[in-house]
Amino acid sequence: STGGYILPKSLVQRPDLLKDAIHDAWTRLLRRRGTTRLWSEKCQEGQDRACQVFGDNLRRALLAPPYSIPPRPVLALDPGFAAGIKCAILDVDGGVQKLDTVKFVGNEQRKQAGVEQLEKLLRQTQKVVQQQQLGQQLSVTIALGNGHGSQECRELIQQASTNAN
Repeated sequence: STGGYILPKSLVQRPDLLKDAIHDAWTRLLRRRGTTRLWSEKCQEGQDRACQVFGDNLRRALLAPPYSIPPRPVLALDPGFAAGIKCAILDVDGGVQKLDTVKFVGNEQRKQAGVEQLEKLLRQTQKVVQQQQLGQQLSVTIALGNGHGSQECRELIQQASTNAN
């Protein structure tokens, strides 16, 4: 019998050895395991919360009508190099009127074809604006994403807008 102790009597009689054993167990085994488990749980909670906030923000953004006062159609552009510029004409309620892809990477001829395609989209958006605004003269609202190729896309839009007007 150990006399009511959990630890062997020889260890209880040597407090310096007991202290060293507890210190070793804490520093080598328990602290690392506890810290890792706590860190893992907190990271998972943070990721879950971030996904929830992102989902809520995205839902709000997707359900909101396009921004402009008064509401008007929007030419939305998502720039890209390899896949081209994804284009959508949206009506005042955010409904999709037309989807298109403009490819502009390559030689000058392909770039010019991209500018002409953007001109057509600008004119089509202007028609939607005129149809839905009862003849009021309003400019076309363009929403441009900030992905790869956004600078090049902006330059193409400026050329297309100059040519369309």
